[in-house]
Amino acid sequence: MRRLKILARPVWDYVVKLLRTLVSGWSDFWFTAVDPATLGLMRICVGLVVLYIYGSTFLERSDLVGPHAWVDAQAIAELQQISAEAAADEAGGEGRWWGQSVWYYTTSDTAASLLYVGLLLAGVCLTVGCFSRTANLLVLIGHLSFVHRSYVAWFGMDSILSMLLLYMLIGPSGSAYSLDRWFARRGKRRATLAATSTTAIAAQSRAAPDDSPPSWTANVSLRLIQLHMCVIYLCSGLAKLQGETWWDGTAVLRSLLGYELALLDLRWLGGFSDVQLEWFSNLSVAATLVFEIGFAFLIWNRLLRPLLLVGAVALHLGIASLMGLIGFGVIMITGCLSFVAPTSIRWVLRVLREPPEPVAEAQPPSQDGQAAGPEPSAKPQPMLQATPAPH
Repeated sequence: MRRLKILARPVWDYVVKLLRTLVSGWSDFWFTAVDPATLGLMRICVGLVVLYIYGSTFLERSDLVGPHAWVDAQAIAELQQISAEAAADEAGGEGRWWGQSVWYYTTSDTAASLLYVGLLLAGVCLTVGCFSRTANLLVLIGHLSFVHRSYVAWFGMDSILSMLLLYMLIGPSGSAYSLDRWFARRGKRRATLAATSTTAIAAQSRAAPDDSPPSWTANVSLRLIQLHMCVIYLCSGLAKLQGETWWDGTAVLRSLLGYELALLDLRWLGGFSDVQLEWFSNLSVAATLVFEIGFAFLIWNRLLRPLLLVGAVALHLGIASLMGLIGFGVIMITGCLSFVAPTSIRWVLRVLREPPEPVAEAQPPSQDGQAAGPEPSAKPQPMLQATPAPH
C-alpha cells in the first residue's frame, strides 16, 4: 500500500499542477486587465461604418422604414404571421416572430425620420466617444430596429456590426480616444490643481496624453470579438466547401465576372488566356480556403499573426473593390483589429502624431505579452499581438 501511494504521488502532483495551470491560464486569458486603446480605436471604426451606411441611405429612409415603405406595415404583419405559423409547425407549439423594431410603432414619415436622425446622432456620439456606452446601446437598438423593419436590408455586414456593437458594450470603449476620456482627464486635472502646480500638471499631461486605466472588462470584450471572428472565418471556409464552384476552382473567377457590383473596370482580364485565368482562379480559391479555415487556429500564433492580419486586410480590400462590398470589408477589418495589441496601436499613433525622432530612439514597443501598456523589457516581442495567447 505504501509503495502504491509512492507511485501515485507523481500522478497526483501532475493532476494538481495541470488543474492549476488550466485555471490560471483561463483567468489570464479572460480577466487580465488591458489597456482599452484597441477597443477605443475599434469604437471609432464602428462609428464611422454606422455613419457611412446610414448616412448613405438617408434619402431612402422613408422607403426602408417609413409607414409606407417598400415592405409596409401590412406586409410586416403578414410576414410576422407567416413566421409565427412556421415556427409553430416546426416546434409543434406556439411560435412568434422575435424581430422587434422601434419603427413598428411610428405612424408618420416625420416620426420615422426623427428616429432615423436620432440613430445618426447616436452614431456621431459613438464615433467621437461622447457618452460612449449609452451611444453604443442606442446604436445597437437602432441598427437592429432598422434591419428588422426594412426586412430586405439584412446582410453579412449587419450581422458583424451587431456582434461588434454587442460585445463593445461590455468593455470601456470610451476610455481611450474619446471625449469621455478627455473630460475625465480635464476633471482630474482640475481636482488636483490646488495640490499641484500648473507647470507640473502640464508636464504630466504632455508625458502621457493618452493614458487610460487598464480594465479586465476590455479584455473580456476583445476576447469575445476574437473568438467570434475565428468562428466566422471557420464557418465561412467550411461553408464554401459545400459549393460546387469552390471545388472546381471557378468561384473567384465567377465573382470577378459579376461586373454589376464591381467598383473597378475588369474588362482587361479578357486579355489573358483561358489557361491563365484558370490558374489564377484555382490559386485564389485555394488561398481563400486555406486562409479562412486556418485563421481560427493560426491567429493565436504570435509569429504568424501579422501575416494573417495582413492577409485579412488584403482579402477584404479585394472584396470591397471587386464586389463593391465596402461596408462589409471595413467592418471585417475592424473585427480583426481586436488582435492588435494596444501598445502597437499607441506606438503607431504616436509616431504619426509626433515629429520624427532620431532613428535610435524611434523604436517599436517592446511587450511581455500582457498588452496592458508599454513597459521596459530587455527582449522585444512581436508588435502585432493581443492579450496573452493560449499555449
